[in-house]
Amino acid sequence: METRKVKFAAVWTQIANKFKDYNDHLIFEGFNEILRAESDWSSPSPTDLANASELAQVFVDTVRATGGNNTLRHLMITGYAASSSRDNLAKIKLPEDDKLIVSVHAYNPYNFALNPKG
Repeated sequence: METRKVKFAAVWTQIANKFKDYNDHLIFEGFNEILRAESDWSSPSPTDLANASELAQVFVDTVRATGGNNTLRHLMITGYAASSSRDNLAKIKLPEDDKLIVSVHAYNPYNFALNPKG
C-alpha cells in the first residue's frame, strides 16, 4: 500500500479503535473537501477522482476492520472537494459498503455563504 494510504489507515485505525464501542449516534467522515496539492476546487482529473475513491475505500475498510460497533456504523464519505456540482456528484464512486452517507457542500448563493462583503 502506498505511504499516503498507510498513514491514512493508521490515523483511522486509532480513531476507530478509540470509539468502536460508541453507539450509532457517532458517524465518522473519512475526509473533508479532499483536493489535489494545488487546491483546485473544480474540474477534477481522472487521477483526482481515483485518489478520492481509493481513500474512501481505505477509510471504510479500515474502520470496519476495527470491529465493535464500527462494523455496522454509518460512515460518511465525500467526493472530490465535497462538491455539489452535478458533474462531480455523477463521478463519485461509492466504496463497497451498505451503510454510507454521502456528504456534499453547497455554498450557494455565494453572496450569502462566502462573500465577506456580503
